[in-house]
This record gives sequence, C-alpha cells and structure tokens, in this order.
Amino acid sequence: MCINQGSARVIRCLQDHRKSLQQKCAAALFDHEVRISEDIDFNSVMKKTCAWEINQLCKDLPHGHGRIIRCLEEKTEDPDMSKECKSEVERVMNEKAKDYRLNYRLTHACEQDIPRLCDNVCSTIPGMVCGGLVLQCLQDKQDNITVQACQEEVFYFELMEVKDFRNDVILAEACRNDVEAYCKDVEPGEGRVHLCLRFNKDKLTDKCRHEETKLAAIEYGDIRLASKLNKLCSEERAVYCKDVKPGKARVVKCLIENMAQPNFGEDCKEELQQRDEIMKSDIRYDIGVFTNCKADMNTYCKDARTQFRGNATVLKCLTDNFPNLADSCQTEMSRAVRVALWDYRPGVAFTATCDKDIETLCPRKARSRSGGVFTIGVVGRCLSKALVEGKYLQDKCRDLVLIAAPKDVRSYFEYPESTSAIVQKIASMQRAAGLESVLVDPYARDGSTVTVTGWVALACIISLIVVIIGGAFMMYKRFMGIDKPYTLISPHVRDGDA
Repeated sequence: MCINQGSARVIRCLQDHRKSLQQKCAAALFDHEVRISEDIDFNSVMKKTCAWEINQLCKDLPHGHGRIIRCLEEKTEDPDMSKECKSEVERVMNEKAKDYRLNYRLTHACEQDIPRLCDNVCSTIPGMVCGGLVLQCLQDKQDNITVQACQEEVFYFELMEVKDFRNDVILAEACRNDVEAYCKDVEPGEGRVHLCLRFNKDKLTDKCRHEETKLAAIEYGDIRLASKLNKLCSEERAVYCKDVKPGKARVVKCLIENMAQPNFGEDCKEELQQRDEIMKSDIRYDIGVFTNCKADMNTYCKDARTQFRGNATVLKCLTDNFPNLADSCQTEMSRAVRVALWDYRPGVAFTATCDKDIETLCPRKARSRSGGVFTIGVVGRCLSKALVEGKYLQDKCRDLVLIAAPKDVRSYFEYPESTSAIVQKIASMQRAAGLESVLVDPYARDGSTVTVTGWVALACIISLIVVIIGGAFMMYKRFMGIDKPYTLISPHVRDGDA
C-alpha cells in the first residue's frame, strides 16, 4: 500500500490509511507522531519545507518541547511565510487535532487535569486515536481546570478551531457533507468556513448545526476568539474596558454597556448589535444566562429547551418564571432584558410583548433608526418612565420592564403593601417616645392612616411633599439609569461576560 516511497511519504500514506492498519503498525505510527509533535527535528518534511521561516521567524527559539512548531503556527498569517510552509503547518495542525497526545504542549500542561476531568474518555488501545474527545472534554470542563498553563493551551486550541474548521475533528466530521454542499469553494482559514456554515444554518444537518452552534457559543464567550469583533473594537476596549478580564463574555458585556457613549466607534457598535441580535434569540449565546440559569432551565423550561433554534423560547420561559428563579439567574435575566429593551428593535421575539405599548407610548424616533447614537436606549427609558408615572402597560410588557429594573425598584412595584409595615414602625416609635398626639393610626382599616393636626399637620404636609417629590425623582432617576448617561444598564451588573 505504501511501499516504494520515501520515509516522509510513507508516514503520510500510513496516516491517510490509519483505519486500515494492523494494531501493531498503528501503534508504531502513533508513537512516531508523538515524537514529531515534540520536536521539529523529527519532522523532516516540515523542517525542510519551512527551513527559511525557522531561521528567520523563529531563529531565537531552541528546538524541543514543541516550541518551533508553535512558533510556525502563530506565524501562518505573516506575509513572509511561504505558501508551501503555511500549507505544511496547517496540515500538521489538522493532524494534531485528531488526538490530544499529538499536541505536546497541551498534553504536558494538562497532565494533572486530564486524568481528573476526562478519565476514560479516550480509548486505551495502543494506536487508537481519541478523535478529539479529550479536547472536547477539556473545553466542556474548562471552568474546572486548575492549572493555568492548561487553561492557556485549551484556549489556544479553541483559537485554532475558530480559525480552521478542520482543527475541530468532531465538527469537521459532522459537517463533512454540509461543507461539500454549501462551502466547497470557500478556502479554509480565518474562520471563513464557519461563517459559510452559519450563513446556511437553516439548511445544515442537525449534527452539523449542533456542533457549529456549540463552537459559536464558545466563541461568544471570549472576544479574543472573535477576530473581527476584537479588531473592530480594539480602541473601544482600550478606553472603556481595559481592566475587564477576557472570558465569560465579560468584555463584550462591558462594550455593550458603553455602546451609547458619544465617541463609540460605529463599526464596533454595528458588530456588537449583530451579536446582540443573536443573543436575544438563543440563550446559548448569552453566556451569563446560560451558565447561571442551568438549574432553573431544567426545572421550569424542559420543554422549551427542546426548541433550541432561536425565537427566544427559553428566554421567554425564564421571564415567565422569573419570581421563582435563583438569585444568580434573576440577576443575569435582569441584565439580559435590560440590554434587549435598551437596544430595542421591533419584531424581535424576546421583546415582542412590548411592541404595541412602545408603538403607543414611545416617540416614533425611538423606533426610526434603531441603534443610532441619539435613539439607543430611548425605548428602555420610555417604558421605565411610563411605569413610574403609572401609565397602562400590558401585563406581559409590564413584567418585562420590571425584570429589567434594579432589584430594589422592582420590589417597590411588586410589594406596595410594604408601606403598611413602615406605618407600623412609626407607630411603635411614637409610643416608645411617649407622644400623646396621634401621628399615625396603626389600627386603621387599611393599616396606613395618618392623623395630624395644627402645626404638626402643616409640617407633615410640607415634609410629605418634599419626600414625595424627592422620592419620585430619585426613583425615576434610578429606574431609567440617568445616573449613567445614555444607558439604562446599571453599573453593578458587569459580572459574568454577552
């Protein structure tokens, strides 16, 4: 099958026919591949093809421990790298993705975490490749990885997956026919095939759609994996989010919160809004909600979870069950609703329940140019003002606006009977002070009657007017986010990452 060929060609031939090899031959081939992954001196083809690049682009690095190979991988977009060398490096990267043990740096960085987190995931038969199962396991359990170097290597692998679909062997196998059908003329690299698959997502097979959506959710969790967004928003990130740690969509949420700032770049804003539209339709792309609401989704939204293909089905289910959600889930849902109303667009499934109220109560300019610098946030403030002023909102829309409100403001509207408790407290204080004049009557039928006379009455009236005006202003100010110009989003919700 592979006779009468040079040694390098024999290795290539054996790799291409791996499934047909006898076990001893497959085991010997795998052992050789492991050595190749450790030191480029064992990879004669790459060493010869990339000789100039090694001497020029990686000249200061010692051989061994996969250092030269990693350097070449990181230089694939360098204009000085030859087409032949780039092709060979990409081929080696594709081979490494077939088994974590062919990735020397990741294998050694994760030697403590893999047995603990992914035991028995990979076959123990000599020569049998894992097929990406351990790499996928590490991604799924990334939050439980304890070694920082392992975290970094798993992130690097994710970066390679996002760049080239072939580096995710599970996705590549699931989408083989889809790529052939819809993306065969698209050159792999720079995420081009992923973009093609997502453009044709309604046509994809279920397996391919599942794997592509799963990778997209990982990408949405870290701005460094979204090359276009990271590039377009580099200045905004440096200005508004320089101290925000990447991961869990923290940087993206920070950028969205500052999107209405006067000097915020239009290109960055447009890319963020496209991403925000997807987050409003599918909970898997909102990392904060998806992470913090897993238990509540299993409890209240089992049926909705089977409809994971957009239309905000699970998000709407969680809003319907909002009072019963855990505190951490309520916090993330409040933030998600707040953002959705802040960057409102008519007809979006998540906020469609408010479309009629917005049409009736809110200025037309708030809907005329969604996302414009003078219109962004207008709808959220309009609905907040309507609620504070007691204007009629449909029940579903009122619930949505209350979910978006800060917790203390929400409590005021949800539990107005708490004012009677204040009256009871004042009554006990006046009795303790030995006051003869009745300021409050805790035994009144409604529990909140106030009885005053003379100068006390006048003082109370003046004080009451001041308190009402001041309280109404502060509530209006807090509810609509005036403390933070141009945005409805409260500054204390920046934990977690959209």
